[in-house]
Amino acid sequence: MAEAAEPGANLLFSPLNVALGLSHLLLGARGETQERLAAVLGYPAGLQCVHGALQQLAAVPGLLAAAQIFHHPTLSLQPRFLNESQRFYEALPQELSGNESLDLQRINAWVRQATRGRLPRLLAQLPPEPRLVLLSAVHFQARWQTPFKAKETVPLPFLRPGLPPVPVPTMTSKKYPVASFTDSRLQVQVGRLELSEGLSLVVLVPRGAPEALGAVERALDPPTFLALLRRAAGTPTRATAIALPRVHLDLAMDVVALVHDMGKAPPRRPALYHPEGSPLSPTPPNVPLLVSPCPRVPATDYGLFLDAELCGLARGPAVAVDAAQHRAVLALDEAGVEAAGAMATSVARTALLLEALQPFLFVVWDHAGEVPLFMGRLSDPQP
Repeated sequence: MAEAAEPGANLLFSPLNVALGLSHLLLGARGETQERLAAVLGYPAGLQCVHGALQQLAAVPGLLAAAQIFHHPTLSLQPRFLNESQRFYEALPQELSGNESLDLQRINAWVRQATRGRLPRLLAQLPPEPRLVLLSAVHFQARWQTPFKAKETVPLPFLRPGLPPVPVPTMTSKKYPVASFTDSRLQVQVGRLELSEGLSLVVLVPRGAPEALGAVERALDPPTFLALLRRAAGTPTRATAIALPRVHLDLAMDVVALVHDMGKAPPRRPALYHPEGSPLSPTPPNVPLLVSPCPRVPATDYGLFLDAELCGLARGPAVAVDAAQHRAVLALDEAGVEAAGAMATSVARTALLLEALQPFLFVVWDHAGEVPLFMGRLSDPQP
């Protein structure tokens, strides 16, 4: 995900929510599309109950997650797809009216309702003559186990690659409980700040110049990343001097554009981690995810979505996914974290000093499920 974004840009998304949206589509996928979509999502071969397992992972206190599909009225949706959409995702796909203004109002009204008003709008416009629109929305709120004091928030300079430092409101504390360590190979400091309900905010701050974050991102393959998160979870907290900027991010992404090229070849990295023993760990390969392959499609490979086999979703002519939109909003302040899709924080330098005053990565980590609920990169607090 970081590789697909602009190097100096902020990044915010919910891996769990994106997986929920694409897994909803997986209910209707067949043949090669089913296999490739499952591979992009990082699902192990032979996994039987992915949809039920995702619902377990999404049952995190403070998390609201929803998925929905809007479709052209000429698409005759399969009864099995309709039944399973309601069973696993509490969703009854809705027809588009053909009136762009009215359809936009209906889609954004669904988003507002699904996020309890935290996200007033997801789409600014619809693609021309949409056939299928896949939506996902999340909202998350958690409080710090140890709240920051507003009187200790002060302006401090945040370093930016190739730009002058910018002063930002920064939460500070001389003795804040932080679990922190430095990985000597990656040259990155990892810090974990405890949230409510068994969650943590984990930040990764490079040791060195602000430009060093790119090298850290390139070295973070899934096993390395998971090992860092597990080590952070097992590291005890100690009183630490901390400087963490207040953050508000509101970012949207087109999942079709992101996943399109990933689906043309076996992906190098899965989108989610599924540790052994989690609800998404492999099960005996007795029953495939879905059955009944679609009719053969042309041999030319146009990407995962443009030549998708979705006959399990609708009868009749082949359909393509026009849009898969994901939006994330994050607020990080003295009380805690509120995110309509993601989360942010910080770390750095010595064992008892945590400074997030240069570009860093952040993860909201669910300890019970060992799943990243939100992930991102803060390159500029005031873009």
